[in-house]
Amino acid sequence: MLRRHRAIFFAAAAMLALGAFGRQHSAGGDAKATPNVDRHGDALPDGAVTRMGTTRWRHGDAITFLAFPSDDTVLTAAPDNTARLWERKTGKEIRRFEVGGTQQPQIGQPGAMMMAVPFGRGAGSRVAITPDGKIFAAAVANNTIQLWDVGTGKALRELKGPATGISGLLFSPNGKALAITGNERTIHLIKTENGDEIRQIKAMLQKGPVRFILGGGFAESNGLDFSPDGKILASAEIEFGQQ
Repeated sequence: MLRRHRAIFFAAAAMLALGAFGRQHSAGGDAKATPNVDRHGDALPDGAVTRMGTTRWRHGDAITFLAFPSDDTVLTAAPDNTARLWERKTGKEIRRFEVGGTQQPQIGQPGAMMMAVPFGRGAGSRVAITPDGKIFAAAVANNTIQLWDVGTGKALRELKGPATGISGLLFSPNGKALAITGNERTIHLIKTENGDEIRQIKAMLQKGPVRFILGGGFAESNGLDFSPDGKILASAEIEFGQQ
């Protein structure tokens, strides 16, 4: 009987020792624990233990702009005032561009009739990317245009747009010029490197009983396009006339 009690005592002592070792091992492991991630390896919010579904290919809002900066990446922009660069093969988010300047012009100020925030509903025309996919541009409040390096995510510079508002942006084929449509049926062509104006292209006067003409495209279209050699710029207009 004494031997039996001794055996039970030693077994209990061994279990307690193993329990203590397990806690110490666990505590030591916590310091070196892998980040809290979902099954795809993407980080979870603080306190979350799992994720149903995935955040890959999920911008989080209606996408109003889509482009391929390269064969390996996809760029999206949405009304949440962000642009996101995705890995094409996996849909993993590479980086995010936080667009600044969300204050709208007040009534009575230049551009008050134009929604200057780039990614509002139907605002896909107020963003652009160079044909080589290296520079991303977006129109922000106070008629300013922000430029980013797509490859590094670095903010490059800000350019001043026309005081009457910005309704569309388009880079020239070589990326050295930016065409901007405003509210006064005039296209402003500026240098990408410093914002200096190259020239203004005025709309032709219309003949006949036309009541109203709106420059640029409609909804997601900027109503602009360059010829492949960059020598010709076409502009669309919406004409509201009498029946």
